[in-house]
Amino acid sequence: QSAQVESQYKSVEGELQERYQLSITAAKADCEHLDKTIDQIEHLLRSLRQKIEQAGDINMTSIDECEKHQTRYAFNNDSQRVDGSYSLHDKTPQCCLKKN
Repeated sequence: QSAQVESQYKSVEGELQERYQLSITAAKADCEHLDKTIDQIEHLLRSLRQKIEQAGDINMTSIDECEKHQTRYAFNNDSQRVDGSYSLHDKTPQCCLKKN
């Protein structure tokens, strides 16, 4: 049984190092200030996973399009300041505005 515990310890230690670049000592220190139990944290994780699943698929193309609109807006806004002219794109596209 001691060998099994040692094996599990090494496995956890390796995963911490690989995923988070943390030692067990550092992970323990980071967890000391937590005020929730493991059960509460697991419940929170399940809840967050459900919310992510309910959000559905992400349209990666829309993210790229929004970035292009933001770049175009920033360019037009800077051009407007330099030469005093106004462009057709003087408002941020609706797709890029954050919802409140």
